[in-house]
Amino acid sequence: MFEFKEFWAIGSGRSFALGAMHAAYGIKSRSSRDVAEAGIAAACEFDRNSAPPVDVLTLKLKVSK
Repeated sequence: MFEFKEFWAIGSGRSFALGAMHAAYGIKSRSSRDVAEAGIAAACEFDRNSAPPVDVLTLKLKVSK
């Protein structure tokens, strides 16, 4: 069983995506979008079943107090 706390990936390229996101996560200037895009780029590069074009959507979360 796996437990992912910082990021998540699914699909045939998930192993490549998780590796890239692990490398990118925690770098001070990286946003969550940057981390996700690093994973997408790695999956598209190394997994034969992953390919562009890719749509990346960003949502602003409302924090309730």
